Amino acid sequence: MQTQPGFSKMVELLLPIWQKVLQRSSIRVDDKFFDLGGNRILAEQLFAEVAKICGRAFPAVGIYHMLSPATMASVLEDSGKPQFESPVLMKAGSQGPPVFLAHGIGADILDFSELARHMQTERPIYAIQSIGIYGVEKAHERVEEMT
Repeated sequence: MQTQPGFSKMVELLLPIWQKVLQRSSIRVDDKFFDLGGNRILAEQLFAEVAKICGRAFPAVGIYHMLSPATMASVLEDSGKPQFESPVLMKAGSQGPPVFLAHGIGADILDFSELARHMQTERPIYAIQSIGIYGVEKAHERVEEMT
């Protein structure tokens, strides 16, 4: 694949991985994972492939912070530890107060991806991800610390 002007080498490396995992012949740098049919299983496959190729492992829940090849490339190009913020916007909306979802023990916000996509509301939907359960950051000890 020939490097296109304005694309980083990392983006060029990631695009074929995204195409393979999502079974798409073409993916643009700003295409969003879930808009392309992504789900929990595909997120886990994507991150496993990225870890093999790039040598950096992230939990699959990181897809919410790396929704496109471009955002994933920027995280991978940064040598520091990524900061996974919570709450995470699951579905945009502008009418009324937001809906907040919190996962149970042994789960994460990927469990809400299908639910949020099918909720028929004009309210924004956020999921509160417990930080630290994957060892990337210090774990929260109280729910109040998650927001």
